[in-house]
Amino acid sequence: MGSTKLRGLVDKITAMRDKGYARFAASAKKILDEAEGMALTQDSRDRLERFADDDLRLTLGNSPLVKPLQNRAHEIIAKFDKASGAASADAEALFDKMTSDAATNWPGMVEKVKAEESFDAASALDDADSFKGRTFRLKGVNNRMGWDFKPGDYNFAIEINGTPVAGKYDDKIKQAIADMTETTRHEMTDEDYDVLFVVEGTCKIVQFVDSEGSGTVDGVDVTIKSRSEQRVPAPLIRIIGLHAGPIGVIATE
Repeated sequence: MGSTKLRGLVDKITAMRDKGYARFAASAKKILDEAEGMALTQDSRDRLERFADDDLRLTLGNSPLVKPLQNRAHEIIAKFDKASGAASADAEALFDKMTSDAATNWPGMVEKVKAEESFDAASALDDADSFKGRTFRLKGVNNRMGWDFKPGDYNFAIEINGTPVAGKYDDKIKQAIADMTETTRHEMTDEDYDVLFVVEGTCKIVQFVDSEGSGTVDGVDVTIKSRSEQRVPAPLIRIIGLHAGPIGVIATE
């Protein structure tokens, strides 16, 4: 009886796994559909390769769903690589020059803006009126949008001492990033941002919540990981200045 119940549990877990595989494969197909219909950058090409070689393999294991998805991704990558050629070298040189210029010019640009250096996110959330309209600067922060927060209404998100902060780029910064992506074939980095921003109020942003459970089936340790979403309150900021990689822009200049 105990063995029958255990086998039933194993069958149930297997069925759940197969359903999960099917859902992931459907999402992977949508990603490949989008990749085929867009102009790839070098960064998105590299991410697609990691997705094909690592994410698909690790998530789907020995499932027969893996190989067709990998083959399709590799075809998209091969097409991009063939078309790149000399244009890729020119774009890379431009990216390097823009990065150097941004680093050189930023100190002189940012010194013209009067900004407070210490931003208390929790207080800005609790007493929004006293922060509204004030300009602050954050240095050496990473944009966690897409990592810890769900993309959608905001361009930028971080967590400061446990309090989420949501940001929107000024139109001038949006355009600078779009121009850089098009001309250099690089996507915007997520790391090492120097940000000037104005507090505009409060909002709600979707934050990812990861959880993990474990158990044993047939003497084998099983770990189940899941990710959920929750809407959380956050100070809302408008980013008027940004230095990150090849971007060095202040909207008021």
